[in-house]
Amino acid sequence: LHKLKIGSTVKIISDNKELEYKITNRYIVEPNDTSKINFSNDKKEITLITCINHAKQRLILTGELINFNLVLKIK
Repeated sequence: LHKLKIGSTVKIISDNKELEYKITNRYIVEPNDTSKINFSNDKKEITLITCINHAKQRLILTGELINFNLVLKIK
């Protein structure tokens, strides 16, 4: 995650769905800082969080949904 920049895209594939998100925000915060974590039912967004700097800080990435596809599995 630390290599992703604003404008990068991320694909998530799960349960026959492929969702593609464009990274719109990138924050580095202290471990207890939750001010950048916002949830809204009105927006189709993803929030990705990981530890950085030997777990001394958190990297928070948010992205907006830009593409959605159903993936059919053929057997």
